[in-house]
Amino acid sequence: MTSETMNIMLLSDLHDRTECVPIFRSLMITADIVVLAGDLTTRGQETHIRKVLEALQLDPTKTVSVHGNMDGPEAISFLEREGLSIHGHSKLLKTLAFTGLGGSNKTPLHTPTEYEETELEQYLETGWCELDSSTFRRILVSHVPPHGTCDRTFFRRHVGSTAVRDFIEHHQPILCLCGHIHEARGAELLGTTVVVNAGSAAAGNCALIRLDFERDRPIEIAVSLYQADLKKKELHTLEQYSFNPMIRR
Repeated sequence: MTSETMNIMLLSDLHDRTECVPIFRSLMITADIVVLAGDLTTRGQETHIRKVLEALQLDPTKTVSVHGNMDGPEAISFLEREGLSIHGHSKLLKTLAFTGLGGSNKTPLHTPTEYEETELEQYLETGWCELDSSTFRRILVSHVPPHGTCDRTFFRRHVGSTAVRDFIEHHQPILCLCGHIHEARGAELLGTTVVVNAGSAAAGNCALIRLDFERDRPIEIAVSLYQADLKKKELHTLEQYSFNPMIRR
């Protein structure tokens, strides 16, 4: 039986802070795919997003990205011109199929890039349908997490997107890779979909997701959450999770 392992590094919410990037680089180099889940800047213009991408030194052949609610129009356009953005689209990368959703649902802060839930739903369905329905190994990259999963604030309120949750419950991608709510770092199951919130890269957080396949069937998903230590210039493992995605909860 054919088996395969894929490693995905997830970064989100850098917010112009690149101090930890050299520490992240060891994972970025060894990962098969790097996913940037938005908020690379804080209301950033093109000069800001250029600086962040130069620091990351990305390999565009193994990178996908969406914008976050704090990324402004210039940052969004730059990601699109660089061929990194998959917002509202799907993209085949190596043996995986990624669908992207940038921005967020409405927030009390009136940040630069927020959408109505109906708009988020439209972006999701449009992007998903770009690939044939028989395509396996589907992964959702969404800046905003699904409502009720990896989305709880310090005030213990769930503030994720209902459109993202409905989409996941209907389509059940293998993974949903997200950020947005920094304090909701973690990994949880939503149906058979493993939802991973990497936390804030500006605070030194990142995630590595290992996918073990037999043919097109994922048999194990292992998630490691890391914290960068700026003094020691190394990554420390914070939490580890292991999921059998064929078991529904």
